[in-house]
Amino acid sequence: MPLQFSGDELNATEVGQYTGVVFDFAKKWTVPTNYSVATPPEIPAEAGEIPGEVAKALWDWESNPLYGRMKAGENMFTPLNLETWKRKDDTELCTRVFTAGWTYCPIVRLDASFYGRLPRRPGEKEFSPPDSTCPAMDGLLAPIQEEQKAQGLTAAPYQELDYTASNQDLMNAEQRYADFQAVQTDLGGLGCPAGRRLDYQGGSYRCV
Repeated sequence: MPLQFSGDELNATEVGQYTGVVFDFAKKWTVPTNYSVATPPEIPAEAGEIPGEVAKALWDWESNPLYGRMKAGENMFTPLNLETWKRKDDTELCTRVFTAGWTYCPIVRLDASFYGRLPRRPGEKEFSPPDSTCPAMDGLLAPIQEEQKAQGLTAAPYQELDYTASNQDLMNAEQRYADFQAVQTDLGGLGCPAGRRLDYQGGSYRCV
């Protein structure tokens, strides 16, 4: 598969310099139309009080253990821990594929287990985590997306991460629409549930 990144950014982090990085493949899959969200469990008494209004708001933020608050239809990637090798002057990443029907995407990750906590030097504090704030991730990901556009591999513009949280009301509305379509028998797909209407768009009717 074509390889269009070096992994230098991850390798330059403090934890990356300690563990090193490896190339791997990830399984690509899609966030479902709807999923449940819930607030975290109560704060244990021994943890004390979390100070500040922002901390309280974050603790009340509803999310899903698997999907977080990703928007429906977005892509997710699960590392597969595959043996990989490069060829053609490091422009292609290769592996042996054992499961048909999956979409495999090349990734670079820390050379450590992704089932546990980040590694640390024995007897020392944890490494400072890589900056995963929205502006920092935008600065890392936007140029990659723009390069993909320049090469004609996608027409989608980069979307800043602080606009990508899901809306529970919208997810529920989309699920009701999907359930409504599933039980239609005589409307030829032209029906709409309560609160929505048919609109003629691009040569066909759509429920909006």
